[in-house]
Amino acid sequence: MRYFFLPILLGLLFLVSYEGIFNYVSDKIAKNKINQTQRVADRIKVFLFNKKLLTWVFKGSQALFPSKNLININNFEAQRVGEYLLVKSRQAVIDKKRKFISLQGNVLVEFKKNGKSIRIKTSKAFVDLTKNIIYGNRDVEVWEPHRVIKGIGFRYNIKTGSFIILRDVKTSINTP
Repeated sequence: MRYFFLPILLGLLFLVSYEGIFNYVSDKIAKNKINQTQRVADRIKVFLFNKKLLTWVFKGSQALFPSKNLININNFEAQRVGEYLLVKSRQAVIDKKRKFISLQGNVLVEFKKNGKSIRIKTSKAFVDLTKNIIYGNRDVEVWEPHRVIKGIGFRYNIKTGSFIILRDVKTSINTP
């Protein structure tokens, strides 16, 4: 009788261990498949065209492609062609379908207005390429020659060059 239960117990033990090994291997294969779909590129340079005209040049130290519509770029830098407009951030997520860029970490927007260089610093901002605006809703510092403007939120129209701080504006003047 004792020898009758031994093969049954060994068979059950084998089935349980086989199922555990199968689940472990299946999980590893699934995770590996996800990692293979995320392609990585180093030292990238992307050119954006609109109606066969070069409009933007994007650069970065590394790009990750988690899906066909998203590009994550580290040490992002974008320059508008034909005018002085520079956008930098630690990380950018480009949504190709929506033509939208989310900027995070040490965001810097630099442009010229009336011959003066203006720099905007914030922690998070967005670029809407269809509406041609750059905006944010976090603390912002605007550096102009001889003055610094602080506030919360901003909006910059790329086509018209108009710029506005949304609220809590404070100005300080730096004399040369």
